[in-house]
Amino acid sequence: MKKRIAVSVRNLVEDSFRGGDLSFDTFSQINPVDAIRAHQKIQKSRPVEYTGEVQVKREFETETHVLEVTGRMDGIFRYADRVIIEEIKTTTRALDYYEEFTNPTHWAQLKVYCYIWLMQEGLKEISGQLTYCHLDSGKQKEIINVFNRDDLEKFFLEMASRYLKRITDLERWWEIRDSSIKALEFPFENYRPGQREMAVEVYRTILQKREILIQAATGIGKTMSTLFPAIKAIAEGLSTKIFFLTARTTGKDSAGAAINEMRKKGLRIKTLVITAKDKICFKPDAACSPDECEYAKGYFDRVDEAEERFFHEDSFTGDVIARIAEEHMVCPFEFSLGLSLMADVIICDYNYVFDPRVYLRRFFLEEENDFILLVDEAHNLVDRSREMFSAEIFKQSLLDTRKELNREELPAIYKKIGGINTALNKLKKRCDENGKNIIVETDAPVSLIPSIRGFIKECEEWFALNMKSASKDAVLDLYFRIRTFARILEEYDDAYRSIFEVTGKDFRVKLFCIDPSKRLERTFSKNRAAVFFSATMSPPGYFKRLFGCAADTRNLEIASPFPSENLCLIIYSGISTLFKNRETTKANAAALINPVIDTRKGNYLLFFPSYAYMQMIISLFEAEDKDFEIITQNQGMTGEERDNYLSRFSVSNENTLVGFAVMGGIFGEGIDLVGERLSGAVIYGVGLPGISPERDIIRDYFNETDQAGFEYAYLYPGINRVLQAAGRVIRSEADKGVVILVDDRYRGPRYKSLFPVNWKPVTVKTKEEVERVLERFWAGE
Repeated sequence: MKKRIAVSVRNLVEDSFRGGDLSFDTFSQINPVDAIRAHQKIQKSRPVEYTGEVQVKREFETETHVLEVTGRMDGIFRYADRVIIEEIKTTTRALDYYEEFTNPTHWAQLKVYCYIWLMQEGLKEISGQLTYCHLDSGKQKEIINVFNRDDLEKFFLEMASRYLKRITDLERWWEIRDSSIKALEFPFENYRPGQREMAVEVYRTILQKREILIQAATGIGKTMSTLFPAIKAIAEGLSTKIFFLTARTTGKDSAGAAINEMRKKGLRIKTLVITAKDKICFKPDAACSPDECEYAKGYFDRVDEAEERFFHEDSFTGDVIARIAEEHMVCPFEFSLGLSLMADVIICDYNYVFDPRVYLRRFFLEEENDFILLVDEAHNLVDRSREMFSAEIFKQSLLDTRKELNREELPAIYKKIGGINTALNKLKKRCDENGKNIIVETDAPVSLIPSIRGFIKECEEWFALNMKSASKDAVLDLYFRIRTFARILEEYDDAYRSIFEVTGKDFRVKLFCIDPSKRLERTFSKNRAAVFFSATMSPPGYFKRLFGCAADTRNLEIASPFPSENLCLIIYSGISTLFKNRETTKANAAALINPVIDTRKGNYLLFFPSYAYMQMIISLFEAEDKDFEIITQNQGMTGEERDNYLSRFSVSNENTLVGFAVMGGIFGEGIDLVGERLSGAVIYGVGLPGISPERDIIRDYFNETDQAGFEYAYLYPGINRVLQAAGRVIRSEADKGVVILVDDRYRGPRYKSLFPVNWKPVTVKTKEEVERVLERFWAGE
């Protein structure tokens, strides 16, 4: 029995017929709706001999396979003396750019359609017409060629042979992979408490094509508990690809480490870590064009050979990608995206799945997939998704770019930037006339559309010329920002608000996505299953609502596997950290630190709701003459500064170390200070985000839609910051430590109801009581 393989004409060509450079056409993204309208307009203008949107299917047999090629031709002219197959392509390039055979991929797609129709009708020759349509002007350029049967047959069979070779190689790999997965046992001798339950629920979710929210305490082994059952599902034919989505580098590292543990037990699986373009690019100062980058020039001539390395490596980390890309002189970022089509597990940031600017269209434009989405530290997805679905324009940034331009060199672009500025000035007048620095409206700022479209059009026509210019980077940067704004503007609906804000001499227009649920649900619904997991997913109903989950989505809470007596949890209700009370309570807040560090020498982290409050307490605490060291988180710390800060938390410190940090920042989650590297954490306040126009918009919106405005805007985001900060203390079975929650609001049921099930806090009012509780705890009483 020969194996049957179905492939679309487009995929056959894209996978098997590649050549030439990475160019502006490669990177540009035409709105599908605009392209469809252009196609329809052309098709309606054709004569009576023309039929549009013609479905075709043809089977071709080899010794081992039956290849079923399907597609939909844009149109066919049936004249008495000849047949012409038409392929329509929309473009933003000037039409003069396109000459005969300029784009070999376009011609290859047309030639496959011509071959299928020629074989179906028994013709000896056939004509093919490429019609390029300029999106803005609507003008067309038609290029016709005549093909004979022999040439088309040779062309097609060579392409099909290349395609089947790649498929055959992949099939061999899938057999090796699936065999290893079926033989794979859990990589550790025993499951940790709660770990088996979590793995079982994840597999059940995949089997039933559902979603699940899992709140599991640190130490359970969440990463292994999600990846192990998901990988098992691949061998059962339930899925062809896993996306492990994370917001932090530490999450990527954890996923890689978990898979490596399984590899030690015999697992064979291809993993790909997608590294951000700006971090992996070999020539960051050059434009992504064949004229400026040798890795873009001739990229498609060399990438096939580079991709053959897929069958000789299993783990494609950023370093491995860079090494192979350098050897074969190909762009490392585009190379990694190409490998993603073959990889079994893709480890990447959230934005490669959700962000309309950079998401992997090759996967998520499809109506339905069998992919498994594992969303690590899913509590971060709420704010990250709002950022991804929002966009803004700053007037001053626009003017700064305009100043950098050579007006004589780029007069049209210079003028179009001025047009956007004029439109912004008209919007700014609304603030001026109302005497307000900020105005929020439900309607989209549609008055910006003409000037924005004009700017985008001029930029794309200039980029297509691949001209060198000192202004190119500045124009590119502004172009991408404006194009993002235009794309979000097209998506604008009742889940958005328009913010017009004057700040000093600057003015911004922001399209703010309040409720990302509809857009997230659109992605999740296309895939087989989604697993959201984190140590902090409280309350689950809040996250289900904002992720767009179905009403019957399961949620699972797994308590900490570590002895509860190892954590001393204190609610210090003696002070209020409300902004209006901070000045009067700051002395008591600073004094609380002393009994904590006096009771036991060690390393401590102190978390604050803001930098201003943190500095207020530091100024008082530093005045104390104590034998300890202080380190402070600063705004805008580099990666090296972050690492240096964490390295100070050493078990060999001679003196007590007190680290000051901000909740929700780089030290509030994603760090692992195991054992005596961290003795305790003092958390000031209830973690509420700072007041801002956006937060107030969220409050007002969810007051109206869910009668939970304060909860969605402030309370729930705040408590999850608190839980993340508290989670830094107990990281392993041997860890023992202290968490002190400083605020009288923690006494009430509103906050206690959101605590993890295993938390058993002791409430005190004075620092003397704190000292007594800590002495008993450290004494083991």
